Amino acid sequence: MTRIIRYGDQPDLRWANDGGTTRALWSDPSGERRVSVAMLERPAAFSPLPGMARLLVLLDPLTVEIQIDGRISKLKRGGVLSFLGTQRVALLALDRPGRVLNLMAHMESWEPYLSLDPASAELTGWVASDAIVWNGNRLDRGDLVIGAAPPSAMWTIAFRPVASSSASWRTGVWLSREDIAGTAGPRAARLDPISEELSFPLRAEFS
Repeated sequence: MTRIIRYGDQPDLRWANDGGTTRALWSDPSGERRVSVAMLERPAAFSPLPGMARLLVLLDPLTVEIQIDGRISKLKRGGVLSFLGTQRVALLALDRPGRVLNLMAHMESWEPYLSLDPASAELTGWVASDAIVWNGNRLDRGDLVIGAAPPSAMWTIAFRPVASSSASWRTGVWLSREDIAGTAGPRAARLDPISEELSFPLRAEFS
């Protein structure tokens, strides 16, 4: 069964530090995996979330400077940020307010990650990054479609069970428009640069 979860229909939840808002799009019954879209409004420190792994993708055309444990990286649209909820993360600067796709997972059970192979998921979804018409439905940026294949091949974002994952935890920054990778953080084995610009819309997987 296909479901369309519209970004515009979800209520804004104000952050505790007042630096932005979040609109929840999907979560599993346990709350261990969550998908949302956050609006970045001004520089602010990220709230600590012990036990959670996080992955952010810039959806809107903005440029941000983010600091992870003292290291500063600049990201543009399509840039990906991966970090743990115990790390010290702060948004230092942004050239305009804008939205990010936000995946969160309980790190003892799940790992949010980027992949080009969607074969492992039973339930798939994708997030529109621009206004499009799909199967007669108009979708706006930030809308989530669950239970249907996306309109074209694209990068996937997935939740992988930790027990079946052969990869160690990876934290850092991928820059979609530059062949530069950030530095791996605590508990990280390595961080591979992604030289290609990420395709849009982004696809997410929920198994």
